[in-house]
Amino acid sequence: MDKLPRVTIVLLCGALSIYLSIVVLSYIKHIQAKKYSIGLVWVPSRAFQEQLGTNFMRTIKHDKRFILKEFSAPSTADLIALNAICEAALDTDTDIFLTIGFNCAKTLSQLSKKRKSPKPIVMCGVFEPAARDVVDSLERPGGSTTGIYDAGPYTIIHPIDILLALKPEAKSILMPYVVTAHDNENHVYNAKRIALSHGVQVTPLPINKAEDALDLIGAIISNYDSIIYLEGDNLSPYGGGIGKLASQHGVTLFASSPDADGTAAFTYYVEFAYIAQQAYAMIQKIIFNKEDPATTPVKQLTSSRILTINTNCCAQQGMSHVNIRETIKSIQTNSYFDILHNRIKVV
Repeated sequence: MDKLPRVTIVLLCGALSIYLSIVVLSYIKHIQAKKYSIGLVWVPSRAFQEQLGTNFMRTIKHDKRFILKEFSAPSTADLIALNAICEAALDTDTDIFLTIGFNCAKTLSQLSKKRKSPKPIVMCGVFEPAARDVVDSLERPGGSTTGIYDAGPYTIIHPIDILLALKPEAKSILMPYVVTAHDNENHVYNAKRIALSHGVQVTPLPINKAEDALDLIGAIISNYDSIIYLEGDNLSPYGGGIGKLASQHGVTLFASSPDADGTAAFTYYVEFAYIAQQAYAMIQKIIFNKEDPATTPVKQLTSSRILTINTNCCAQQGMSHVNIRETIKSIQTNSYFDILHNRIKVV
């Protein structure tokens, strides 16, 4: 009789263990089956945003835990339309947002704070997000916005340095820029300073409205042997047109955006797949590790830019004499360009 309770207890413990296992497995399956929605806030008409957004879609394509909702604005300059799209996005049942570019990030972040929305926001494609009031600070972003950022192409190597390495015989460089773009004046000043140290003249061309760029550049481009524009400038959508003008006048274009792919002798811009992967990793940390965006530091990316040399455009833009192999070798053997040594592509 003494053994009966023991057997009963053993059986009961076994049954309880099986029951708990079933409950745990069911819970795990439930967690695994749950899908989270990512709201992509972007402007696909911009080459930078289009390529970054496309790479992000490709990155999460096979992750069945996520579904993607797109909230697209027609233009980064149309802040009224962008504001309306962000308002609508916050009204949906989206779990987390990914914003691409400065205007998308700042608009959604400010609206989120105003409405005290708890929905997390991961930003990417933004330079200096704390200085530009997208977040309170890089270490403690505050609100519901965190993400990844790039310090820009000017902190280690200025693009003017690269242009002069690619075309050491350059003597007169036109540098158009939109005056309303953030901090462009400082970057142009640095470009002039760097060029002067090489005995090269950089002529700034301030432009009030980006849509006037091609007319203004076209009127004076023949007075220069090279032209360069900045990364993130509102000029970038006109990069293809600037490239065509450069070819018509035999002027070498160094473009800091993908908009001039196929029309510039040299392009230098970020590796989109790398940024997309880093944004995806940040989203996973917030969703699955339950990290609070307000206290999750904004992650600074290591430089991921690629220099592309277009041989056909070189020939059309006053560089037909250039020895591509020797040019690349001179850069790869120069310690100043360490960051570029394995990031040069010839097309």
